[in-house]
Amino acid sequence: MDLSLMLNEKLVRFDFEADGKEDAIRKIGELMYESGKVSDKEAYIEGVFQRETECTTGIGMGVAIPHCKSTSVKEAGFALIKLKNPIEWGTLDGGPVTYIIMLAAPDNSENVHLRMLSQLAKNLMDDDFRETLTHATSIEEIKTLFKKGGGVTMYIVCVTSCPVGIAHTYMAAANLEKAAKKAGLEVKVETQGAQGLENEITKEDIKRADACVIASDVRIRNSERFDPIPTLNVSVSEAVKDADSVIKELLEAIS
Repeated sequence: MDLSLMLNEKLVRFDFEADGKEDAIRKIGELMYESGKVSDKEAYIEGVFQRETECTTGIGMGVAIPHCKSTSVKEAGFALIKLKNPIEWGTLDGGPVTYIIMLAAPDNSENVHLRMLSQLAKNLMDDDFRETLTHATSIEEIKTLFKKGGGVTMYIVCVTSCPVGIAHTYMAAANLEKAAKKAGLEVKVETQGAQGLENEITKEDIKRADACVIASDVRIRNSERFDPIPTLNVSVSEAVKDADSVIKELLEAIS
């Protein structure tokens, strides 16, 4: 997902004043409404607050990513807010927040908020990206940064295998690859079947990978390879019948 295409100057603020977490969310919700992203301001803000009760969106390193998937959202977008003064948020590392990235996504099957979250999370784990973003003082700097970093995508690996090792193995592989690409992910699928092991996932692939899907009704070979990364196990039939739901479940599990 190229986040640079979603930048909206109306939703970028520097030296933003907020008395605390609740005040910040309400004020940014107002910006979302004024920019035309949201049709019902109060419903959207309430949705963001509801999400906060489930788990903190303060990821640490001075950044919070509050978000909401709601019928009140007309068009997906995000606000980039650099605070004038740090505020407490209840972050994972216990530190205050100085930068807020607040997301809005329509309540539909596309789950664009998951793609935005995964993209932002990956970008923010890059020290250079995070430092440049949090110290930017102009919209031009942010545009340049997102054009450079916005193209980074999540990389997943998949393995498919079934007892017979023919039709379902390859159908599951094809469907998972299609669903992953539809979700904006980079993907590599290994098949283990009657033809042996094909398109083998290497150590380098696993080192790069953010997560793994194993669609199998039998024990796959070398399954210990995937121990270091988050792995979702499903049946071959699940991948054959509804690969989109499998990818959605994976993204929700790691978001």
